[in-house]
Amino acid sequence: MNKKSIKYPLSFTEALEVLMKNEGWIQGDNFADGVVFKLDESGLVKHCDFLNKSHDREINAMLTIGVYSQNYRIVYTQPDAERRI
Repeated sequence: MNKKSIKYPLSFTEALEVLMKNEGWIQGDNFADGVVFKLDESGLVKHCDFLNKSHDREINAMLTIGVYSQNYRIVYTQPDAERRI
């Protein structure tokens, strides 16, 4: 899939709603390949990096101006998060 053809139709608020309803992971238009936000089993938002093998794959997500101001899309699989499909 051409990275430029990927659409990011959700605002931060809409993306957060997707997470809270556990309807999928979310990926920001400025996130690196393989990086998503998702809910863990206790309901906390986690930053997950599928491609970085040098640290734990999930850490607590941080809310920053950059995170808030991006557009988002729903992601369901690791290859999709890596922008390979």
